[in-house]
Amino acid sequence: MGDFDTGKESSFNEAVLKMQRLHETQRLINILRINMLDYNYLWNKYNYQVVFENLKSLLLECSGKMSDAENLEGDRVKNIIEDLDEHQPIFQKINISSIAEQKTFKQFNNDNWKRLRKLLFDFEMFVRKMLEIHGLSSPNVQDEALWD
Repeated sequence: MGDFDTGKESSFNEAVLKMQRLHETQRLINILRINMLDYNYLWNKYNYQVVFENLKSLLLECSGKMSDAENLEGDRVKNIIEDLDEHQPIFQKINISSIAEQKTFKQFNNDNWKRLRKLLFDFEMFVRKMLEIHGLSSPNVQDEALWD
């Protein structure tokens, strides 16, 4: 049966792949943050929606290390953002009909955008804090001794 019956733990370490996933996700968030109101045809969503999905992915990478209270806080903010995006959209379709034709326009709601942008920023700060607290981000200067 070979090495499978030895009872030894696997020598495979997912840490490198996890750090690569975290890096690529954070890189994408940083790129999309440049213009969060742009429509992203690759994912058929606005960039702010793609940023939010990626923030949720980062939080999921960390959730196993988080306390129950931290997980509840993350879920609370995530649910508020999802509710806001669904019930107070940034862009609303406006249909205008006349005898000759029907036109559809997108109307931007600045108040909804301000609320959502602030919550997205708060959620991102929470996610970054969780990654740092639970050792999934770059080491700080005070952690320098670990590398000596």
